[in-house]
Amino acid sequence: MLRTVELRTNVWRDGAELIIPSTAVVPGDIVLLSAGASIPADARLIEERDLSVDEAALTGESFPVNKQVGEYPAATP
Repeated sequence: MLRTVELRTNVWRDGAELIIPSTAVVPGDIVLLSAGASIPADARLIEERDLSVDEAALTGESFPVNKQVGEYPAATP
């Protein structure tokens, strides 16, 4: 019998840390990442420390890309 692997993600939702299926991440969840974790969705960084991302599958870039928190206008949803 074949089985599929369900990817799971740590999120902060409703004041608690939860481990949920990656497909259940919704706007408003705060995704908690650690070394080797997959990023389950498009996201905006609110805090990071030495974050680099392997974007080879998206851009073909062979080296990890450093990521930093950006500034957004106050009217940004």
